[in-house]
Amino acid sequence: MADHIITSDIGIANFLVGFRTDTLINVFSWITLLGKSQVISSLIAVSVVILWLWRRYYYILPLFIAVVGSSIFTYSGKLFFERPRPEMAVYVENSFSFPSGHASIAVAFYGLLSYLLICVAQSWITKVSLFLAGILIILAIGFSRIYLGVHYLSDVFGGYLVGAMWLIIAISFSKWLKHTSIKDVSEPPIKSAGSISVGLIITAILFYVGFGINYHP
Repeated sequence: MADHIITSDIGIANFLVGFRTDTLINVFSWITLLGKSQVISSLIAVSVVILWLWRRYYYILPLFIAVVGSSIFTYSGKLFFERPRPEMAVYVENSFSFPSGHASIAVAFYGLLSYLLICVAQSWITKVSLFLAGILIILAIGFSRIYLGVHYLSDVFGGYLVGAMWLIIAISFSKWLKHTSIKDVSEPPIKSAGSISVGLIITAILFYVGFGINYHP
């Protein structure tokens, strides 16, 4: 079974090498930055402030649980399996390959973020759109790691499983906190929460763009 997985991983990696172009490498390099620790950290900071502004306190701790839990499990997995990175990578990553940290954080963070937005969305069309957008981001980040040659397919799949586990834990904990919170869950947001949130989102986008322009692995 393990030999079959390794053979498939190498075959897919070699197959994608033939489809590499400068344009696609640039596109997927930007996509993969969405799972970079610096970008994720900035998005977490913005998310926490926005949740506080809108009085959604019961989502803050689950957010940290999802991110920290998946990160610890991923790091431990890398040390346990010690799988080398693919040889034909676009750039060099210094850590081990299995499981993919980008894939696990994509599911844990963007999955939880999608869930939070779906919870506050009013229409089913908006809810479905947010769900599909979350799935697209997660899949795009995972595929970017394979396309750039810094991970095998099984690395990404393993990262997805780790992220999904912590996403389920975080969502379950958020539901428990919401029903047991001593604060009124219907407490109105602070004044100017909307405009401040927009400003924070724009700031996060500008940070992402600036980081991407100056990031040269």
